[in-house]
Amino acid sequence: MTPRTRSRRAAGFYMRMSQEELATIREKAAEAGAKPTDYVRRAALEKHLVHKYDQAAVRQLKRIGVNLNQAVMLMHQGNFSEEVKESFRRCLRALEIETGVDG
Repeated sequence: MTPRTRSRRAAGFYMRMSQEELATIREKAAEAGAKPTDYVRRAALEKHLVHKYDQAAVRQLKRIGVNLNQAVMLMHQGNFSEEVKESFRRCLRALEIETGVDG
């Protein structure tokens, strides 16, 4: 946090809630990979919160993109082996697992 950000956040906000509500906020913040205060601030200000599962899916999609690029290069060379096909299968399965989609 920069000194400028600290000075802009000099005001406080107090909110009462039940233990269950607090536990839910803490759980959702942890799932999103954020501190509870950051989670509430960003959610209240309607900023986009990227869920950690979305981040995992993005990593898998990037891996699939790299494999796809390599496969296209091999296809242009006339080489599209079973090894490349199996690599695609593994990446797609990993994406299905990460996103909870069963294909």
